[in-house]
Amino acid sequence: MSISHPAAILRIAILVDRDNVSPGTLAYTLEAMAPFGRVVIRRGYGNHMTLANKWQRTLLRHAFAPCLQYHAGRPA
Repeated sequence: MSISHPAAILRIAILVDRDNVSPGTLAYTLEAMAPFGRVVIRRGYGNHMTLANKWQRTLLRHAFAPCLQYHAGRPA
């Protein structure tokens, strides 16, 4: 499938692990994916601490849905 034809525009999902990536990577990632298709799913996964801190404004600025990921911990 060639992406040069309008009907062949790829749909891209970007799923971010907020606990292990810095917020500055979102703008770069969106820019890097633009030539390949249209980003239709934008989600940022992490615990409540990463959402409450520096990630909150970044997710909203780039239209990412914040997804709360609970810490499973280690089995006893």
